Amino acid sequence: MSDEVPNMPSYENFMKATNKSTVFVLAFTQFLLKMNRSPASKIHYMNSTPVSVCLSHRIHSHKVAEEFARRSKSTKSWWYGFKLSGVCDENDDFENIIIIHDKP
Repeated sequence: MSDEVPNMPSYENFMKATNKSTVFVLAFTQFLLKMNRSPASKIHYMNSTPVSVCLSHRIHSHKVAEEFARRSKSTKSWWYGFKLSGVCDENDDFENIIIIHDKP
């Protein structure tokens, strides 16, 4: 695809740039969610979903998130990764996004 996108960075450079900007993206997302919160809201709903970081047979060789990712069981199956939770108010407006990782 180098014909169509001549200035595409290598995978390593792309990951370095992504890792540098992650903090700013998360801070901006939290700012937008805080602006969206309604102070009059009394009822809040929370739902979570597993975010798998690798396949089950590759858990022992996984290195990227080995300090934070954990093996756990959902209603469907076993998975290795994080849990992503979202909080909404009674008007279905997002109030917060939380990434949960259980430490052993």
